[in-house]
Amino acid sequence: MTSVNPPKSAESSSVSRSFSGARLPEGSSPKYHRLASFLSTSFVKDAPAHTPLPTERELQEYFGVSRDTVRRAISSLQRQGLVYNVQGSGSYVAEENRRIKEPHLVSYTDDMVARGFTPSTITMGFKHLEANNSLANLLGVTAGTPIIEAVRLRRANGDPMCFEKARFLSEVFKNSTPELNVPLERQLAQNGYRIERVKEKVSAVSLDYEESAALSVPLHTAGLRIDRIGYTNRGKPIESTVAVYRADRYDFEFDLYR
Repeated sequence: MTSVNPPKSAESSSVSRSFSGARLPEGSSPKYHRLASFLSTSFVKDAPAHTPLPTERELQEYFGVSRDTVRRAISSLQRQGLVYNVQGSGSYVAEENRRIKEPHLVSYTDDMVARGFTPSTITMGFKHLEANNSLANLLGVTAGTPIIEAVRLRRANGDPMCFEKARFLSEVFKNSTPELNVPLERQLAQNGYRIERVKEKVSAVSLDYEESAALSVPLHTAGLRIDRIGYTNRGKPIESTVAVYRADRYDFEFDLYR
């Protein structure tokens, strides 16, 4: 890991003063998501590398949030490679902070925050289904196994970004319909499940009528389709998701080494 000399306290004080009068953006997403999004778009995005963030206590005071909220927001930025921590010194803006550079498991919210967007999700509804042969093979169950399908529209800065159909084993929601206005990830966690690993396949597609209507683009517009299987820490597949992104708004970038 590259060694970096922390900036002088005077610079830190100057940065801290720039947050005076700041307010946490309104919204229905968790406070730490909104704080991480604000820090990403209003500070990290344009700050020089190695610029210090305000201290945890300062961020608490500026935004009127708890210490846990601040720590979760900073952890979200760290997972995206936007900031880094120096033990005993604080958090600093990382180099090349505008995009995710390497593939790793992140939520849609953290992905959008890393790209400088404010994310939101509309859950359009749930369906109770039975797994067909194809889905059963993906999830390692028998055909006819109860499935819950969640249809979601993912947005960035209020505009459509991704149309998603996520199919879960019904058992992970105790065979009941999930709550409409509670994040699925939170409901999974409450039932003792967490996606720890995913297998994804990315392909170019021509958007069909349903997808183009949801994403507010013309029929047959180019899109990026991600087929994902989600596994628990014990290797059990519990989720099969098809997510279709607007190709004009979403891309991938990788650093490859020999």
